[in-house]
Amino acid sequence: MNKCPFKQGDVVTYKPSRRGYGLEDGERLVIGKNYRVERIDDGVYVVVEGYRHPGGGLYWTEFEKFEEKRGDWIKVYDLAEDKKLIAEVQNATLNTKDYGLVPEIALFGSKEWWNTIEKGIIPTYEINGIISRVYMSGHNNWPEFEIDSDGKKTSWARMGIDELYRAGCKVKLEYVVQKAKKSWTGSPYQNEVIRIYISNK
Repeated sequence: MNKCPFKQGDVVTYKPSRRGYGLEDGERLVIGKNYRVERIDDGVYVVVEGYRHPGGGLYWTEFEKFEEKRGDWIKVYDLAEDKKLIAEVQNATLNTKDYGLVPEIALFGSKEWWNTIEKGIIPTYEINGIISRVYMSGHNNWPEFEIDSDGKKTSWARMGIDELYRAGCKVKLEYVVQKAKKSWTGSPYQNEVIRIYISNK
């Protein structure tokens, strides 16, 4: 049995000899998608963040070490794959008074919601620019990054593969605007990130 070449924190690409059946909650790893290694069980079984396997992990040969190629656009975050966040927002929307979003057209993250985005009923906006700063906000516990788009700077939460957020990299961010149940910033509307792409070129 060959020893796993990966370590905790490595970014790996799922390229299996078979599909990842048997993961909890009916989830499956997406072939070709990058994941961060949470731990290695028994020296050979890889457990990636956000996924569990009844046996403790998948054998390491189901993954390849992620190799970043200079100039490539890498999708570091996709809301459609963030089932945990979608479930949290939906729960807050349906079961709390002050938290969550107003389902003006459809429930956030639902099939109907995605359909309205595809049809342009909920418009999608895009920011293109350079990552000008990577930092922690709040009580030094909230990871954010700053985009410089033709001199206009905006701040966003770092989502997805954190290691790829580096000052000087190109970035493309897609988002929609949604109405919050209660305003905490003065405006009832807030930006919800759909996808983030980063290039080191």
